[in-house]
Amino acid sequence: MLPLLTPPVLACTLSARGIAQIDRAAKFVMRRGHVPGISLGVSRNGRILCERAYGERNLARKLPAEPQTRYAIGSITKQFTAAAVLQLVADGKLALGQRMGTLLPSYPNAANVTVRELLNQTSGIPDYADRPGFDRDASDRVYAPTDLLGLVRSLPLDFAPGTRWEYSNTNYVILGMLIENAAGEPFARYLRRNVLGPLGLHDTVYGAPPAGTRDLALGYRWNGTENVPAPPTPAGAIYSAGALSSTVGDLLNWNAALLAYRVLDPSSTAMLFTPGTPTGGASDGYGFGFFIARMYGWRVYEHSGYVDGFSAVDVLVPGARIAIAVLSDEDATDMTPLAQSILAAVEPPKDAWLAAGRFAPVENENLRVTARVRSLVGRLISGRFDPRSLAASLTPVRLARLRSTLAGLGPPKLFEFVARSRRDGIEVYRYRVTLKRGRVWIDVGYGSGGRIVTLTLRRAD
Repeated sequence: MLPLLTPPVLACTLSARGIAQIDRAAKFVMRRGHVPGISLGVSRNGRILCERAYGERNLARKLPAEPQTRYAIGSITKQFTAAAVLQLVADGKLALGQRMGTLLPSYPNAANVTVRELLNQTSGIPDYADRPGFDRDASDRVYAPTDLLGLVRSLPLDFAPGTRWEYSNTNYVILGMLIENAAGEPFARYLRRNVLGPLGLHDTVYGAPPAGTRDLALGYRWNGTENVPAPPTPAGAIYSAGALSSTVGDLLNWNAALLAYRVLDPSSTAMLFTPGTPTGGASDGYGFGFFIARMYGWRVYEHSGYVDGFSAVDVLVPGARIAIAVLSDEDATDMTPLAQSILAAVEPPKDAWLAAGRFAPVENENLRVTARVRSLVGRLISGRFDPRSLAASLTPVRLARLRSTLAGLGPPKLFEFVARSRRDGIEVYRYRVTLKRGRVWIDVGYGSGGRIVTLTLRRAD
């Protein structure tokens, strides 16, 4: 049984209505995702408006989650890695145009990849986390960065550098190695001395927090009946791509420091939030360690983080000077919808179409569309779909390619609504689907008459 009715721990200056909206949204996400505990916070102009915590951070000991509880943050780590690289670029120790042929000659297949292409995920380097030889659950195994690189070193690039966008954790592992080479010290030490320490982010650490750390969350995984402890992921297995743990307060302060140019100068900060422009197509809105997206009409910079037993999201809304952090101790559960709900509670949506009049379900989900998309995914995998419900632009060749990708990942295990938007008269619904052997984002666009006119799929981290 979930500790869902535990009164929330709070420190909040929002209106009673705003607090109630956040509480309802958090509890809905906990029920739907079987989440043991959540800590969240929101700030404006660097001042914390609200910190809340729900449920438990340790089920066996019945310890409550608190605003200061520390969680693994997974790929949110990439923001810190990107900032460290840009510091070294500003110091003249690295250059965005430098190629791996000179920086990392031990990886000849990537000789023409630049530092910039690693940062904005356009390198073409395969993701080591998808390789059969990688076992993130092997908590007793000691990984070195060279071990992770060794999983893909002999493989050809997935595409020519700079021509396409594709998320790969290997990019950020290599960036960690480059930081160590350029700075002459371990990645964790450089980060502590040059990023975390100067900003006072003392609750953000690399790897497992020290023994005896207070307010530490344990990670869990829903097995269909109950939450069981998730095997801890060794720090070396995710390294500079995902090995940090942090708190809501530290992440809010991190975002405030970025906006105040206390991490990087204005031109370098702008690089973090500028999407790459691959020559062969769209970048999917990825800068350096941040996705550039929209929530309720606001431009946002965000990144989710997933590591065994933990799910998180960090959101920065520059136009409203708002930062949002949501941390949880449940495996593979998208926290982005909760961040959207928090934003709607704090700042009225700029696009009223995206805000529904009632909470349940999550304010912008259409359950009928969700059911249709869930059915479509199942029919795509099985090959039993009716092409008459799709626009002519979705050709048989393209559908076969989508089916091949989905079928190769096995049967779906978890289907999560993320967002909806409206583009050029098309209503676009985004879902995150966890399959047996991986996760994907699926965007489905409906035109007039309810026909599907756009259908895109990409791998999720």
